[in-house]
Amino acid sequence: NDIEYTTVWQGTWTPPPGDGHHHLDGIHVWAVHASTSLTNLKIYSNYIHGNVGTGAMTGTIYVECNPGTCANALNYNNLLVATVGSPTNAFIDYKGAGATGIKYFSNTIVGTNAGTCMRSGGGTSLEFKNNICFDVATGISLADASTTMAASDYNVFFSLSGNQMYCQTGFKTFANWQSTGCSGVASPDANSLTSDPLF
Repeated sequence: NDIEYTTVWQGTWTPPPGDGHHHLDGIHVWAVHASTSLTNLKIYSNYIHGNVGTGAMTGTIYVECNPGTCANALNYNNLLVATVGSPTNAFIDYKGAGATGIKYFSNTIVGTNAGTCMRSGGGTSLEFKNNICFDVATGISLADASTTMAASDYNVFFSLSGNQMYCQTGFKTFANWQSTGCSGVASPDANSLTSDPLF
């Protein structure tokens, strides 16, 4: 899929229904009712690019998993490029305690010196491998105390700033993230790099 300029969806309406704004997400999937279940969801080979706008883009790929569940989703081989702006939460974001066993593999994300590459708030047993995060502020964000990670390695993070990584608290340096550990993973990203991927 080639998805460009999500600003065309920008706008608001008077609730109800909804929350008063259109999401500008390139892909938005949700399991927001207790009886809703997404199992083995695959989001792959998408090229999402352009101006993300100034409205309500939560994530270039945004999946909501609360109170429903999203088990064993696989996100791979996506190319996500922002030319103006950045998503509010992250380029790839799984939100909610129902997100379990989510895999972020072999994605390339290009930012505008802002935003978060990959995030989950409330998910468990997450894996981040073989991704390139270029010109974003934060590489990985595990936003809630209940969020856990199973593995993170063989990634490339270039041009991070501020809280370079986040695991219930911010890490100002990538080396600190590697040495301190996160959510049961003693040495995350031991084989990852912070050098320029030279596109």
